[in-house]
Amino acid sequence: MLTVLFDTNILHQEGLRSSRIQRFQRLLKNAECKLIIPEIVLMEYKTKRINIAKDEFSKIEQCFNKLQKKNLLEENQGVSSYFFSNTSQKCIENISTEIDSWIKEYDIEVYKISNTSIDTLFSNYFEGIGAFREAKCRDDIPDAVIYDAIINIAKNNKISVVIKDGAFKEALKIIENVTCYSSLDDFLNIDSIKEITKKFDNQNSKINEILKFLDSTDCSMNLQSYFSKVGINGIDYSFSEEYLNFPFDYDDIKLIDSQILATEYDKEKDFYFHTPHYLGGNKFSISFSIESKAYLSFRCHAEEYEYIPYKVRKQFNTKKTEDSTILHASGVIDVEFNGTVTISNIKDELTPREVKVHFAYLDAEECEISCTLNIESVEIKEIF
Repeated sequence: MLTVLFDTNILHQEGLRSSRIQRFQRLLKNAECKLIIPEIVLMEYKTKRINIAKDEFSKIEQCFNKLQKKNLLEENQGVSSYFFSNTSQKCIENISTEIDSWIKEYDIEVYKISNTSIDTLFSNYFEGIGAFREAKCRDDIPDAVIYDAIINIAKNNKISVVIKDGAFKEALKIIENVTCYSSLDDFLNIDSIKEITKKFDNQNSKINEILKFLDSTDCSMNLQSYFSKVGINGIDYSFSEEYLNFPFDYDDIKLIDSQILATEYDKEKDFYFHTPHYLGGNKFSISFSIESKAYLSFRCHAEEYEYIPYKVRKQFNTKKTEDSTILHASGVIDVEFNGTVTISNIKDELTPREVKVHFAYLDAEECEISCTLNIESVEIKEIF
């Protein structure tokens, strides 16, 4: 059994429902992997999710109040206000409940903060070693708690750490028994994991037949036709920094309020569908990518802006902000939207041949198969 640990940014990136998480859950269910999550990672994840919910509900409440001031609401506006407040509270409560249920269902081990070696942590803090990029860097204390957990676990076990943070990851590379992966997808694509997954799939000939179809040109054409008709849900959203992948190393650049928005979302797109997977529970996923133009906007320190390669910088317009040390940059660039299509509602009684037939009329009311598209990242295209 492989011992795996998720860093904070991986949990933020994947959430609890991504196709990769569902693939990983098959490994947990079949006792091929054991997942350890530091308590501080769960606390940060819960806090961020709750803050996002509060921020979004705050925006709704502001709109609600504007309607009240303009006397545009019905007389039962008090009931509406109560319903809104109750819904907001239930949403926040559900965030904690969902996470706690997930931990219990998959027997995830939570590494307690109380296990942290405080003496070692503060020794590293003053010396600027371990997870600390420099001496007395308070921002790195959460990473230092996770670092201490990894050190302690690795004393007796080999551990696979899924971590995106560049500086933190470099510090972990010298620790014995620790292997780092930059993404959950990287971990799922190591040979041993692929072999285990293949073994699972081979136990059911129907799964294999459907996977072969999903990897075919016919399936790609069916999906292309379907999404051309129903549209690409979410492509008109504004995507924040956690979705962005740059073609250059920007660990030394702190992007502030970075956002990207597709500028051609209403035009028909050519999809590239690839790499189908079985998720369990009669659900499948298939990855996709689509190219587009997009508007990128961000702020950063003026001196850090110079770290961005010139061929990238020349795509942007810049202007000074109220803080003379901060620049605002924006421009239209080439991007690639990447994500997955989750295919569900494939009934047990459907044969692989019947599944193929259903794919020919995915947009018909009679078709019960569901295809849900989810954009997971926006890759800034390499500029030559």
